[in-house]
Amino acid sequence: TILLKKENVMQSDTIMSYVRDSRLPSTNVTITSTYSLILNCYVPILIAILFGMTAMHYHQYFLVLFECFKFKDFDELDHKWPGNVCDFSEAERVGFESALHQHFSIPNDKDLIMSKHYSCC
Repeated sequence: TILLKKENVMQSDTIMSYVRDSRLPSTNVTITSTYSLILNCYVPILIAILFGMTAMHYHQYFLVLFECFKFKDFDELDHKWPGNVCDFSEAERVGFESALHQHFSIPNDKDLIMSKHYSCC
C-alpha cells in the first residue's frame, strides 16, 4: 500500500459540525495535509467548505487538489504523487477516482490502480 512506500503521504479528513447550517446539514470542512520535512510537522495544503458529502462534492474538492500540483500528465502523477489517505468513505473514494479521470482526461472505462494513489484507513 501507499503507506509503506512513501514517507509524506497526504491525509484528507472531513470535519463535521464545524460549520453549522440547518438548511444544509451535510456542510463540512475538508482538509488535506501532508508532512513537512522542513517544519517537522503536518501542515494543511488545502482547506475547503463543502456543502455536502456526495461523490460529486469530493470530486470537485480533489480536482482543486490535483490542479495545485501542476502535473503535466498522469504519468508524472503516477511517479511523483505521494499518495492520499482518507477515512473510510465511499463517496470520497469515488470522488477522488472520478477527479483523476477528469483532470487527466482518462476514459471512465479505463481502470486505475487506486492502491498506488489512494488508501482508506
